[in-house]
Amino acid sequence: MKSLTSNIIIILTATFGSICSLFANDMPLDEILLEYLLSYAAETKYYELVQLRAYKYDGAANLLQIEDVIEKNVSLDIDEYSKKIMPYSINVKDGEKGIKNRSSMSNPLDINELSYIHWLIEHNNTKKLKELMGLIDNPNQIWQPVFIENEDGDYPIPYYINTQFMLSRSYAEYYMQSNIDNIDLGWDSEKIYLWFSLLPSIRDGYKLEVLVNDFTYHEKFVYNIISLQIGMKSELTDYEYELFNNSTFDQLDRLIAAFDEMLDDDAMDGIWTDCECSEEYGLFAMKIMLINIFINNKHRPLLAYQDIISLEKSFEDFQNILNIITYKYDEIDHDLFCLYFANNFNNLEKQQPFIIEYLDHIGMKKDIKFALILSSTLKEIMAYTFSPVGGKKNENK
Repeated sequence: MKSLTSNIIIILTATFGSICSLFANDMPLDEILLEYLLSYAAETKYYELVQLRAYKYDGAANLLQIEDVIEKNVSLDIDEYSKKIMPYSINVKDGEKGIKNRSSMSNPLDINELSYIHWLIEHNNTKKLKELMGLIDNPNQIWQPVFIENEDGDYPIPYYINTQFMLSRSYAEYYMQSNIDNIDLGWDSEKIYLWFSLLPSIRDGYKLEVLVNDFTYHEKFVYNIISLQIGMKSELTDYEYELFNNSTFDQLDRLIAAFDEMLDDDAMDGIWTDCECSEEYGLFAMKIMLINIFINNKHRPLLAYQDIISLEKSFEDFQNILNIITYKYDEIDHDLFCLYFANNFNNLEKQQPFIIEYLDHIGMKKDIKFALILSSTLKEIMAYTFSPVGGKKNENK
């Protein structure tokens, strides 16, 4: 049996029409989806890395202490919160002033400003958060190191704080709320479905364009799913209704098998021949299943070993049904990559090399700092894991 890594590489291929259109229309849709779907997994792995660094580096130990004191006190009113964290050389009031005086995010956020932002997010201060989000021109502006240890040495070590992961998620929600109407239905309709699923509140007031006559079976499927999401009349098949309403983890294999039967159904031959979209249709069906699993798991990756292995096998079966046998990085279905690994991120033993390679590829080519930070995090954890020094210090601790 082929390894999961090779299977993932083989199948995660998209036709040109389903490649994300972020870079065609200057909307950072791929970047934001990547950051949002992998955010909790990335935050957990980065915390693990900082814990490993803390055996050797003072900066890591200090960051853990800072995060701990912020987390324990951020629910207080701002005056009490400020008093509690002042002994750690963090001035929330200075952070508040710094945010108020900003006209852009061209300069990195400092620890004072981030401590204030953490408080705003915790207390759901919508008005001030919206003002802050309006200053962000690009998600990359969020990912400036909060400090750099050994900055003037041969090996500077950048540090990020968990507030930045929280801010990234908040910005994604703000951005999609503000821009959902600007997404091209003809080009990025699947993105609209995904964000309507992730953030149901942004469906309110959405005006769905009338579907033109020249559309494929796959395009009709996506259109009708979106129609159902916003309460409009839809013309879904029984299978499509099943996908929409019953894509739970325990139904995954049944729904994949049903798609396989559709491909072999003589009654469908004319449809698949005319539209040449069976692959696109199947990929979208899998995205529906994966995003529903992700949402049901509260936007976190699977933790139970049996669930991880089960999803691996189900996805492999789906891969074999579509029988895509070649790949190019530029044609990988980015959304499917994000959705699968958002759910099965913790199966790192088999899939980590591919995750790292893809994150490096898209991070460098498209200048996505989050992708490069996550890739670097995974590499550094691997180095600690296989390092006799790192292992020894871990044991001595």
